[in-house]
Amino acid sequence: MNYQVLIVEDEEWIRKGLIKSICWESLGLALAGEASNGLEALTFLSQYPVDILITDMRMPACDGSSLLRQIEELSLNCKILVLSEFSDFTYMRQAIHAKVFDYLLKPIDSDQLNDALQRIVTVLNTAALRRADLTDRALSDLLAALEGTEPLTEQIIHYLTKNQVYLACIQIPLPTMQAGVLDAARPLFSKTADAWICTPAVGNSEQIILLWRSSKNACDAGPWFAEALQALHTTLSKDGTEIRIGAMRGSISPQTAPEALSQAEWASAHLYYGKSGLLFFEDIAPETHTVLPAFPSAEIAVMMETGSTEVANSIREALVQSVRSTRYISIPTMQKTLIDLSLTFEKSCRRIGCGFRLDREFGIDSARAINSLSAMDAYLDQLFRAVTHAIKDERPQSSKEIIDAIKVFLAENYTKNISLMEISERYHLNYIYLSRLFKEHTGLTFTDYLQGIRMTYAKKLMDEGLLGTKEIAQLCGYSNPYYFVSVYKKYFGKDS
Repeated sequence: MNYQVLIVEDEEWIRKGLIKSICWESLGLALAGEASNGLEALTFLSQYPVDILITDMRMPACDGSSLLRQIEELSLNCKILVLSEFSDFTYMRQAIHAKVFDYLLKPIDSDQLNDALQRIVTVLNTAALRRADLTDRALSDLLAALEGTEPLTEQIIHYLTKNQVYLACIQIPLPTMQAGVLDAARPLFSKTADAWICTPAVGNSEQIILLWRSSKNACDAGPWFAEALQALHTTLSKDGTEIRIGAMRGSISPQTAPEALSQAEWASAHLYYGKSGLLFFEDIAPETHTVLPAFPSAEIAVMMETGSTEVANSIREALVQSVRSTRYISIPTMQKTLIDLSLTFEKSCRRIGCGFRLDREFGIDSARAINSLSAMDAYLDQLFRAVTHAIKDERPQSSKEIIDAIKVFLAENYTKNISLMEISERYHLNYIYLSRLFKEHTGLTFTDYLQGIRMTYAKKLMDEGLLGTKEIAQLCGYSNPYYFVSVYKKYFGKDS
């Protein structure tokens, strides 16, 4: 069976290029369809579900942001691969928050594209390897229904009315811990349960789902289940490993079944006063959640102006203390705050010409991997060190110095194939900002200025009369002599 792929890209030549670049057969993929915008994609998805969606962000009619929102609202179950420009801050933020599988920068490298698709296929394939020791077929069917891979049938509903079934989600830091979780759970659950399952979740090798069944004629097993889960957490985290367990205090009923897994997962995505532990949905739900404080704009402004490590440490300590003093804090909320803060710093650094780039320093998914207070503290420490270092040691003192440095570079390298994008990356500046800055200081566009240098040198060589047109073109940075002649005549006049 091949996984179905939908490609969404408004530029047909890019779309066809992507299709040619993908190793369909070796990856076990099949092209389900193509769409030129988000509207066409949604229409297609309403009729033909797919496993993988590859989408651009800048598109007419319905862009990538709208498409991602609709997919999330409709709860469409597919892995998403986003393609866009590195400077699309708004789109990048939307893609990260929408929990896309990966974000590839244009122009797309075919090796990176196929590598990302291979990783998606690996995740999808885990479903085939996940249930090895099932002792109760009905419990297996219930698990499939809870995960949404099978319907909640009348037989399952009847099963829930006759049995007490308890649910927990165990979040582990590494997939290699799966066997350890099973070994720790076996003595706690196997002897007392009529049946139990402890297995990796579909599509998430760092989440273990635990289902435990007790017959209705037994006494209420809820307190015992909670005690066993606490013992499991103590065993798994005794060496300092960050383990989070989210559970339901009550057994699953036909009424609670549709939301049971999402509620247990939601509970497992929280910290208790900044610590990982066993948390129950029923305890967290009524709480008023204190989110991380708004960014201290005044302190950030001082930090961006001075590169002060003291101010940076003050901001970091305030954010860490906010998590430590909050009863229940959502990890996705913590991650979103860190993503927004990181992108704010990157954007501010580019405005003032600093050499800090989030994708280069951390990778765009780094903040989304943070799931503990210690990891958050370490990330903030690394983030602020990188930003203050860029401000102190790499930023030119003025925009004039930036342009002067670029002018020197052009004067020394005009014989090479130079683009504004290349210069913007070299000096760690947004190319749109650089284009505007360059014209403000020189009165010319980047292209006109570079052309002026080349034409001045070309005129000198022409007047000397020692070289042919082809040699002069190459010395002035033009690989095509016919194009060089056209530019030369247009610049100096047809009679030149």
